[in-house]
Amino acid sequence: MAAFRTNPDHKGSPLLTLTRNGHRTLEAITTRATRAHGVITEGISPAEIATARGLLRRLIEQARRHHDQEPADETP
Repeated sequence: MAAFRTNPDHKGSPLLTLTRNGHRTLEAITTRATRAHGVITEGISPAEIATARGLLRRLIEQARRHHDQEPADETP
């Protein structure tokens, strides 16, 4: 599904690219995900989704800050 190709910008670092089969697989995954997203979000407005996304981002950020402030567990 992927193959290394010559990197014209850096001979010592080959590029990892999708093969034809990789592109077909990615397209199938994307198509299926798009359909699933449509079913999951049916009846929910784009504004509601944007609000939920914003709230989740804030919650994640607050959880990260809380985690960063916690003292390290020094239990052996």
